[in-house]
Amino acid sequence: MNANEQYRRAPAGLCSTEFASFAGLEVGLACAGAGGSAIRLECAPGERALDPLFRRVRSTAAGGWSDWTSVDIGRCVVDADFQAALAAELRRLPLTPSTVSVQPPTGWTLVNADTIVYTDHAPQVLTTTVLGVGVTINATPTSFTWDFNDGAEPLTTTDPGRPWPDYTVSHQFTTEATRHISLTTTWTATYQLAGTPTWEPVTGTATTTSTAAPLQVYEARARLVQDPT
Repeated sequence: MNANEQYRRAPAGLCSTEFASFAGLEVGLACAGAGGSAIRLECAPGERALDPLFRRVRSTAAGGWSDWTSVDIGRCVVDADFQAALAAELRRLPLTPSTVSVQPPTGWTLVNADTIVYTDHAPQVLTTTVLGVGVTINATPTSFTWDFNDGAEPLTTTDPGRPWPDYTVSHQFTTEATRHISLTTTWTATYQLAGTPTWEPVTGTATTTSTAAPLQVYEARARLVQDPT
């Protein structure tokens, strides 16, 4: 949505005796004049009422707004179907996979030393359409599963980790090898219907997976050397 365009959902009245036409749809339920009647959307139990959607525009940021015009007369949707469609859409959205940061950042580490890992935990906001309804989804990373590709059990935490020296997530490799550390992030979300101020939770989660560049694990070996002095 651009800055010169606004949407609003609101109960609507059809201020006309000609119910076959929706040209008289206006924001609010009050109708002026004796000949007007108001229509309100009523839904069956288990259904969600989606109020009519209105739109107004302006030509420039300094310009005045147009009148509100109807772009969707509203509808009833089965709430369970809407929630299921939301959950499916969350899994389908092109969430950017979490970054994988490894320290030391040199591409190598040592056996039995702490190898530090951490990731970004910023939420992502995307807009989409669910059952014909415009929706904004705010996805937040809530769980992080690190697989160090060395036979150890993956490490799952709600902590995204931090860089040295305040690191909170690390792993110690026990043998020399080339390792590929991967991260699976679990996302939960809230959603907002176009034109409404309320955020509600989305049922279900989404996951993304990302892999760091190959990491070479070396073993440090002590050697006796002659004193050069």
